[in-house]
Amino acid sequence: MMKVNDVKVKMDAAYDRWQKRIATTKKFQDRADKNWQLIVKNGWDAYMDESGNINPYDVKDTTGNPKAFDIIYAWEDNIYNAKESAKKEPEEQKKYEGWVKKYNEAIKFTKDVEEMPQIFKDTIAMLAEEWTEWDRNARERMKKIKAELPAYKYGMTPEERKTYNEAHNNFRKAFPISRENDLRQSDEYLYKKNEDEATAYMKDLIHRIKNKVGEITNMENIRFSGKALNGIVEGTMGSVRLETILAGGYNIQRLHYRVLVH
Repeated sequence: MMKVNDVKVKMDAAYDRWQKRIATTKKFQDRADKNWQLIVKNGWDAYMDESGNINPYDVKDTTGNPKAFDIIYAWEDNIYNAKESAKKEPEEQKKYEGWVKKYNEAIKFTKDVEEMPQIFKDTIAMLAEEWTEWDRNARERMKKIKAELPAYKYGMTPEERKTYNEAHNNFRKAFPISRENDLRQSDEYLYKKNEDEATAYMKDLIHRIKNKVGEITNMENIRFSGKALNGIVEGTMGSVRLETILAGGYNIQRLHYRVLVH
């Protein structure tokens, strides 16, 4: 989840683009109106056909006025540009409204985090630290494995090429490019990323609880111990039991804590 201030910058920029598009449409329309006033003043509107078009060549040849062509052509050009610009206004408005929605969501997210019971904040801190430690260990494993990868060389035998391909493919399966790029970042980056993930996980957990019990009225029976969140949550619609289990196994990047809401 982006920070409120960061979302606001994006939202304000989207609003500016939308208003700029509206101003651009008006600019071309104003120019077209001025062109039309000159056309009417000179009586060239009498040459308009059933489709609403005026042939600038006909007017110039008939009236002998060399300005007729430029003015009529500019009128048509500005009308076209105004219409094309107006077509883009809804798209810019939609983008702006999308950022408004994200801004409101960011405010709500921040408010939810600030009002989150301390026991959930403690869980977030534990998960962030544990996942970061997992990432640090994964980084060392990645460095070690990468350092031992066979180097490419010209003139490899079929067996050497097979060994080379298998080793590099296995490395990429274990560490996809996005994962490798993440692990190359600083510990501070990894902690912040994990903290954001843990916060989103806890927010989702609270929403799951509220969907079952309504507004939470009592969490005194919830305990956070042994890296587990267990106990009873009471609400306006009833109560639920939280049970933390470890989720891991083959091909799992890191150990997860899955909280069941019964």
